[in-house]
Amino acid sequence: MVIAGLPPLLIYVATASGFAHWFDSGEFVAAAADFGISHPPGQPLATIVLGMSNLVPLGSLAFRTTLICALFTTVAVVAMVFAFDLTFRAGDAIKPSLRFPLALAAAWWMAGSYAWWFQAVRTEVYAIQAALLAIAIERLIRASAEGPDGDVRPLFHAALAFGLALSNHHFIALLAFVPAAWLLVGIQRTFGWRPLGWSAAFVSAGLATYLLLPLRSFDDPFLDLGDPSTPGRFWWVVTAKAFQKSVAPDAVAPFGERLADVMLVAGQDLHVAVAIVALLGAYFMLRVSATRKYALFWLTLLLVYVLGRAVLGFVIGNPDASAYFMLSYASVGVFAAFAIGVVLSAVAEAVPSRPRLTPVLA
Repeated sequence: MVIAGLPPLLIYVATASGFAHWFDSGEFVAAAADFGISHPPGQPLATIVLGMSNLVPLGSLAFRTTLICALFTTVAVVAMVFAFDLTFRAGDAIKPSLRFPLALAAAWWMAGSYAWWFQAVRTEVYAIQAALLAIAIERLIRASAEGPDGDVRPLFHAALAFGLALSNHHFIALLAFVPAAWLLVGIQRTFGWRPLGWSAAFVSAGLATYLLLPLRSFDDPFLDLGDPSTPGRFWWVVTAKAFQKSVAPDAVAPFGERLADVMLVAGQDLHVAVAIVALLGAYFMLRVSATRKYALFWLTLLLVYVLGRAVLGFVIGNPDASAYFMLSYASVGVFAAFAIGVVLSAVAEAVPSRPRLTPVLA
């Protein structure tokens, strides 16, 4: 865990902004000052987490909240290392000695992409969201790898993380439920319906974080956007009706143009060689029966955020929009690493006299 997280954390802290950046960053710093209420849908979990920066006696409040974002992005990177490693363990396509080095390399590549790095060095909700969803993904993959007599508790951990993610940025969280269906079907077949029912209770526990909004609004905080002190106002804030006009058909460009913008930005972030190797890895993972469900999961995860951002609308140069690519880039990383792992595993079989060669290359 230390090996996976310490280098990204040091880099994130070294490049962290000491000032509020972009429009929403200053707002979240203001909300952290006294656990205020940010713009719809309120982001109550971010308010609680960023508000803890008041306990850190180091620099300005803006810098302290950014340090929290750097820490949560690092948590997401570490969780993804374990998620990648679990994916590589399925079947025997990749030699055991290669799995962790490849998982580490893929996660570090992902952590250094613009979509990930920029969320770690400014105050926003996306670092917290990435950490929660990365934990949910790792726990879900672990639960799906268990047999009938295995431990189902990772599913409950994933459900709680998902519920908390819903209370931080519900649209990004809801998109993650689509690819999760590939694994949930297998979990239901293994453990039955009862664990899924308990999982719904854990999701509800995470959603209870929204109670902060009316309770805090009653106390008239410094920042009280939307004033969710009544049932009507609470619903208006949580459903983010203030932003629904921005996704009206007459307010956005045609879907084809929005998708082209999304692909353009993603193409600028990803080297063509990485994209080609990732396509090869997706093909390999789909061909192996033991990894097919994980291939479908990661492939759907990649597509759902690309298409989801295009549906919502996309503005080139907006760092908030690029945050939607964080999990898509995780998918690219795991596919590329899987392709490299298959090739290196073949090399290891061809050169059995040098067992350390392929781990070093990995």
